[in-house]
Amino acid sequence: MVELCLSKALLIAFSAFSIINSSPKAFIKLFVRPVILILNGLDTKDYIFCTIHRQSNVDNEESLKNIVKALNKIHSQISVIIPLHHRTRMRLKQFNLKLECHVIDPISYLDSLNLMRDCKLVITDSGGLVREAFFSKKLSLSIMENIVWPEINYLKASSNIRPIAEEIEAKFLEMSNLEPNFKTPIFGNGDAAKKILADIRLHFSKVKLKNE
Repeated sequence: MVELCLSKALLIAFSAFSIINSSPKAFIKLFVRPVILILNGLDTKDYIFCTIHRQSNVDNEESLKNIVKALNKIHSQISVIIPLHHRTRMRLKQFNLKLECHVIDPISYLDSLNLMRDCKLVITDSGGLVREAFFSKKLSLSIMENIVWPEINYLKASSNIRPIAEEIEAKFLEMSNLEPNFKTPIFGNGDAAKKILADIRLHFSKVKLKNE
């Protein structure tokens, strides 16, 4: 195992050396793309990026058992990579459950964005990641009882499902039939900060005039 990791590391280093001598831009692109994919033998757009950590999912043995069963089934069809939250890791051990996926240690926010950018689909129980997936123009399957972002679901960019193995597997297969709309600016046009600043300035200008 150690020899395999060293071989992959040497391959990455050699590739980097070769590329930087021929094209600096290509070198930057190589390292913007996650080395995680190389180390796990994954190809761009050919894997599922998954995160599972919600207390209601992982602290409930039956729910976690169902989620693990579904993810293992999905992994038999397309690779699933999971940065494993410490809570989830602890519960898997406690309930004697095994994920047969690409399980890696927790990663940084930027690494998370990179994995999401290059994935085919996101499976998560994080409301924040559902929104990040929308910004990244990626479909997401949310394993949560309640819909966190109904606006995203309305645009057919995400689906919610209960933590039941058969339902998760069935909904996963249905995701390819969705026709998502990522163009509608449901979270605004990115100028919220300018509007807030303008309102603050207007408020204080009125206060100043009132005190003069």
